[in-house]
Amino acid sequence: MGIGNNEMNNRKNESTLIFNLGLTTFSYTIFNENKVFENLYTSQINQYDTELNLQTILKSHEQLQQPFSKCIGSISTNSNTFIPKVLFDPKHITHYINFNSFKSISTLQLYNEQIFTDCYSIFSIEKKILKMLKTVSNDLRIKHAASIFVDYAISLSTKTKDEIFIDLDKKYFQITYIKDSKFIFYNQFKFVNNNEFLYHYLNCINILNIDLKKININVMSSLEKNHVIFEDIRKYTSNMKFVNRLEAFNYSNEILKTEEHTNHKLFSQLVCA
Repeated sequence: MGIGNNEMNNRKNESTLIFNLGLTTFSYTIFNENKVFENLYTSQINQYDTELNLQTILKSHEQLQQPFSKCIGSISTNSNTFIPKVLFDPKHITHYINFNSFKSISTLQLYNEQIFTDCYSIFSIEKKILKMLKTVSNDLRIKHAASIFVDYAISLSTKTKDEIFIDLDKKYFQITYIKDSKFIFYNQFKFVNNNEFLYHYLNCINILNIDLKKININVMSSLEKNHVIFEDIRKYTSNMKFVNRLEAFNYSNEILKTEEHTNHKLFSQLVCA
């Protein structure tokens, strides 16, 4: 969807920037005032030099220099957890995170209430990264990728059914178990090869005592549909399907050319922001 600079400057005031800062990529899209998702942009980042990579992207991408009425985003970190609403106390958010991870003075703990289940998501973010992201818009709303993923899975789930949702990237995946549209389980894993992925995936299935013949496996991914890892999943179940784009939104022609099971980390945020 090509547009001239003058037109872009005039109309971005009413647009929403939506981004995902993952472990290896920074991706974003623009949801304009006509309620259309515009082009998608993805840049590779080095997990061990995220700050410098992100700074370069924010300064070099012309699209990110425009004023936005709102900016919503998600971030993937290793420090995150869910706490049931009845047990949650904002005074203890540092304790919730530090119970499972190393305390650092360079990080800040944030939290948000889940939309579709009675719990809170708590996560850590580097203070420098948060400050950098705030330069894009005065109205920044950020959540952990796990928070978005779980709420999105619940919103897509069907009552009276048991369903597994998987969000799969090249070396990283999230998995959640939704039973009767209720949140039961979540975890995230890194893996180096397909065998390691299968180990983590099947271990979750065993722990949850799930019968793969009776449960639906819903997959969203950055990988192409013919990737061998999906063949491995199908060896254990015949009920795997890919999650399609939501029909509630409009998409540019360029996005419509992409595979429907991709980019849900971005599209899902309008449902779960």
